[in-house]
Amino acid sequence: MEHIHGHSSAELYSKLFELCAEACVASALEVPCVLEIGTAEGGSAVHLMNAIHLSDRPGRLVTCDPWGERPYPASGSRYGSGHERKAMCQLAKRAAELEVSWQHERREGLHFLLHCAPLGFWQHGVWREFRWAFAFVDGEHVWRTVEREIEEITGRLAAHGVIVVDNVNHQGENGENGMQGQLTFWASENGFGTEFFMPPDGSEVCILRKL
Repeated sequence: MEHIHGHSSAELYSKLFELCAEACVASALEVPCVLEIGTAEGGSAVHLMNAIHLSDRPGRLVTCDPWGERPYPASGSRYGSGHERKAMCQLAKRAAELEVSWQHERREGLHFLLHCAPLGFWQHGVWREFRWAFAFVDGEHVWRTVEREIEEITGRLAAHGVIVVDNVNHQGENGENGMQGQLTFWASENGFGTEFFMPPDGSEVCILRKL
C-alpha cells in the first residue's frame, strides 16, 4: 500500500488524466470504456475525455449522475436543473470537438451498472459489451454503496484496468469513519493493489489495480 501527497489544486485532475490514458492503452480493448460515477458539473469528465482522445483509441465515456432532477439528501433541493443542462451542453460540445463517444445517464451509478451496462451499446456499426478500462467512483461516499459499485465494475474490468475511488476519508452521515480500511481489506480479498493519493483539498483518493 502506497501513500502519495499532491502539491497543487489541479493534481487530482492530472492524476485522473494520466491513469485513464494509460489504462485505455494498456487494456488493449478495441473500444476501451471509461466510467464516471458522480459527474456534477463535469470538471473531471473533461479530463477523462481528454485522456481518451490522447490514447488514440475509439473509447467511450459513460457519466452517471441524477443531479439536476433528483434532490440530494443533504439539502432537499434540486441544485438547479438549468445549471445542470448547461454543464451537459458544455460536455457534449467538448466530446464533439475531441470526437469522443460520450453518453450521460441521469441515474445513480449502481442502477446503471446493474440494469443498463449488461445491455451493451452500438459503436462504429458494431454491437459491443461494456468493458471498463478505467472507472472513477465519486458518487455516494458510503461504503455499502461503493462496495457494490466496485464489485459490479470489477465484473467488467479489462486487463490492467484501474478503479479510482474519491473521498475515501469522507465521514459518513452517521459519523462513521472513512473507507480506507474497508477498501484495503476488500482489495486484499479480491486480488487488487491499493495506492492512496492525497490532493491538497484533503479529499483522499484510493487507486485500485488488479494484481
